[in-house]
Amino acid sequence: SLRRPRRHPLFYPFPSHFPPRPLARSRFAPSAHFPLFSPFAARKMSENETLAKAAKDYPDWTKLVVFDEKGSVVHSSFKADEGELKSFLSAFDDRSQTIGKGFVLDKDHYEVHRWTETLAYGRRGKPGNCQGICLHKVKKEDGKVLYAVVTWGGYATSARIVPELQEFCQKNVVTMT
Repeated sequence: SLRRPRRHPLFYPFPSHFPPRPLARSRFAPSAHFPLFSPFAARKMSENETLAKAAKDYPDWTKLVVFDEKGSVVHSSFKADEGELKSFLSAFDDRSQTIGKGFVLDKDHYEVHRWTETLAYGRRGKPGNCQGICLHKVKKEDGKVLYAVVTWGGYATSARIVPELQEFCQKNVVTMT
């Protein structure tokens, strides 16, 4: 019989030059090996997983915690104390109280030197060896209030981290269900 010899794969310079395969023999055709509810099917991520994945885009953050108006943790990158988080709830009631008391997170005290209606931030330590903290108050689409606290160290500055936290909250925290 006159059969055409099979060509070596390197003979074809581009994938479009490969001879077409019939659909029935395709490796990617639907089959019984991968049913509809399989471990390979995409699943919906939880809020905690979604926030954790989004927080990986900000490598300068050392700690992140998102909590609600009752002090209950929604997401945390460390073991957050709910007693400490409840002290953050009154941070936007009185400016002088907040700047006077400062923040305590993970048993570290931070001095607060900037305060607005939805942002308060400060630092601890000495120049060259300091850590910063920022508290952001966010109102979700359904009217609930959430708070996000982030800390950072090293050579990162509040001029960069504070807008990053605002962006993170706008993209991820506000849109949570």
